[in-house]
Amino acid sequence: MTVRYDTSCEPAGRRLALWQDIVCDVFVQLDCKSDLANFHGSVAQSRFGEMSLTRVESSRQRVFRTRSRIARAKEDYHCSPSAFTASAVSFRMAAKH
Repeated sequence: MTVRYDTSCEPAGRRLALWQDIVCDVFVQLDCKSDLANFHGSVAQSRFGEMSLTRVESSRQRVFRTRSRIARAKEDYHCSPSAFTASAVSFRMAAKH
């Protein structure tokens, strides 16, 4: 089964805040910032037993994993960039030390 989250159902002024909620629920506690007035983001997540496949599409943004977010997090992970392209960043999950 695939679960989808999408910001397009919200007014443009509310989409970035909704996106941050989605990112925090699906991944880890992050702060998301964008200078775009018409931001859009979507996540589709499929589970296959213990494995999950997640596709993320979004407008340009900056993502921060701050000390305060880490301190409040329930999960025991941090995000570290593993690959950069002109239009996308992929992250791998690693245990925090």
